[in-house]
Amino acid sequence: MYLLSVVSCLPQQESSDRYNSLNLRIMKRFAIFGLFLSLAAGCTPLQPAPLPAPYPDTGSPSPTPTITQPTSSPSSTQGKNTFQSDRFGFRFQYPEGFTPDNRSENQPPEAKEALLGRIEVWESEDYQAIASGTWKGGEYPASVTISVFDNAQKRPLAAWKEANLSRGKDKNITVAGQDALAYASTGLYEADNVLFSSPDGRYVIHIHGAYINPEDPMRQAYQKVVSSFEFQ
Repeated sequence: MYLLSVVSCLPQQESSDRYNSLNLRIMKRFAIFGLFLSLAAGCTPLQPAPLPAPYPDTGSPSPTPTITQPTSSPSSTQGKNTFQSDRFGFRFQYPEGFTPDNRSENQPPEAKEALLGRIEVWESEDYQAIASGTWKGGEYPASVTISVFDNAQKRPLAAWKEANLSRGKDKNITVAGQDALAYASTGLYEADNVLFSSPDGRYVIHIHGAYINPEDPMRQAYQKVVSSFEFQ
């Protein structure tokens, strides 16, 4: 009887073993498949974010930006290095490196003196020394001097000439639309001179350009003042 019991139990035990074996094989297959998926996911490289789309290639490089330098307008050019006298109603230009000095323009004249005012044009370096009181020379350097005289008596231009200092022949020219008298003179410095009246005849203008030698830049300054001189 015992033997029959053992025999009857054998199929059930075998069925259970088969079931467990089948489950084990399925679990192994799922484990292998999961491992394969994990490895596949780990080996897949990360894709970088896409870059911005490039500008279309036209086949030629972009042009280099051009920097345009500002140019002076006629009005600003005219006003550059220009001295204007509101008192006497005229203006003139002077070269670079020179400075006008009008400290004597509005000084009241002494009694019975025809000189009403004076403007001087110095080389800028000399002007700085003179204005600051540090000029160390005995005599002041050469300059261009514009002197304005009262001509209420309507004296002719020749009467205003520095007769004792003049040399050579007088020359008739035109300055600022007015008849003028040009002449050379000598003294502490050699000098070019021109005399002319204001349009209303009220004033006589004397422009005196002193220089040390014929190539002195002061002569060019004198020519600049004379050629640009005009009444307002």
